[in-house]
Amino acid sequence: MEEKNSTMENLEGEVTAKKKLSVMSVNKTPKTSKRGLEYEVELKIMREDWCRNGWRYENLEKNAKSFAGTPILCAYIKNKLTGEYEIGSGHNVVTEVDAEGNFAGISTMDADCERIVGKISDNEDDIRVEEENGKKWIFAKGILWGWYHKELVEKILQLDIMEISAETLVENETKYVEEIDGKIVGEVYPDWYATGVTILGDNVPPAMPEASIRLAYLSKIKTIVNSIENAGNINGSENKITEGEKSKVEIKLDSFQEAFPDCKLLRLSANNDFIIMLNKNNEIVKYPLNSEDIAKEDFDIKSMSVDESNFTLMETTEKSRKIVKTLAYNIDDEEVDVDVEDADCKCDECVKKQEKIDELENALDACKKEMQSNIDSLQEKVNTYETEKRNNGILEAVKNEQVAKECDLVEEAKVSAEDMQKLYDSILEGKYQSADEAIKDYKVMFADKMEEYNKTHKQQTITEPVVLSMGNIPNPLDNSTKKDPIAFAKERFGNNKN
Repeated sequence: MEEKNSTMENLEGEVTAKKKLSVMSVNKTPKTSKRGLEYEVELKIMREDWCRNGWRYENLEKNAKSFAGTPILCAYIKNKLTGEYEIGSGHNVVTEVDAEGNFAGISTMDADCERIVGKISDNEDDIRVEEENGKKWIFAKGILWGWYHKELVEKILQLDIMEISAETLVENETKYVEEIDGKIVGEVYPDWYATGVTILGDNVPPAMPEASIRLAYLSKIKTIVNSIENAGNINGSENKITEGEKSKVEIKLDSFQEAFPDCKLLRLSANNDFIIMLNKNNEIVKYPLNSEDIAKEDFDIKSMSVDESNFTLMETTEKSRKIVKTLAYNIDDEEVDVDVEDADCKCDECVKKQEKIDELENALDACKKEMQSNIDSLQEKVNTYETEKRNNGILEAVKNEQVAKECDLVEEAKVSAEDMQKLYDSILEGKYQSADEAIKDYKVMFADKMEEYNKTHKQQTITEPVVLSMGNIPNPLDNSTKKDPIAFAKERFGNNKN
């Protein structure tokens, strides 16, 4: 299977296929495993549709499982202006070619190349194809190695979601160009397999909008929040009013408020033959209306005469009254759904709704607490690691300083092993913030030891010059030993004239 990277030069022209690395761009609290070092993520990878690069992948069900066990990658690019590293970029790899110019592989050795930050689950059951908004999508579970990439985890946590891009290899023998009305639309790939997924940078547009990665807990929290929003759906039925109906009811309900200034209006009956409200004593009451008069276009609410004797106190339980009162004064711009014939039943339903909401909110709080606990745990591990790394660096610097000063000294002149161990222990306990501080204390110990040694062993000095003897050769600097050359020759070699 060869690699490809198709470039659409002209939608009406010919598609030029180049032999390069083939990738497809796709889109955008945490649950940990393995001692809190890994963070579970959920990926929305690609859909069976045209992407912005002019490609379309087919047979998602057949090829989706190839994502299992593939890496999740991300590049960290240093901003030349600020000097800070930006998290996420594109498919940053170096493409290698052979002597003939054919594709020979990729390299990720350069500093700006993407690196592996996690992986998609090895379990093929964690890779699934589902329909969303009428389109088939590949979804997958995976992990990020948060211990090594905590900044990436924190960014996803902050943004809620980051866009991603899938990396694939395509079978060139089966790909084809699709045309509509004689115009080239793009390339179609029936046979392909995945090599990984890249997390994109903020300014890198994805080829497949909506493809994304998010922390698994964020997805779970979103589900819970959606459930809370839909908590009004009890036993599969929704007590919702369409926008048109809501507008119609609100207008009528609001128009009656002037006629009942001391009451909190709750709702109109379905036939507009009575209105339900809370009176000034917070009792649930109903007031009869003439539905025929209300239906007239020239009906004027100001002409309406309110007779307090027409108020009917609804027979409800204390529980009903409390719930209705709570709903009435805490829900803005919405009709409170209380049926005069079945007030208690409606209130019981409200209780069920509230219990469901409480349950979901508790689950949400638990998720948030566990997420924060995992973040705190990770931060604690990072702090511990950084502290140990600093202390070990200080310890190494002190040992090097000791070797430099004491390597040529006799054992008695060296700082004792016991004293050095105390210094080592202080370093590992975090007493010092820098190597200079610890080395300064060592130098004080060393100076004290040298002073003690010198007092015990008086320093011996050489009082007479040392002359290396080389026979009876006279010192050339001593004039007293100088002799006449002839006399010296006779003395050295005798009077032999031969």
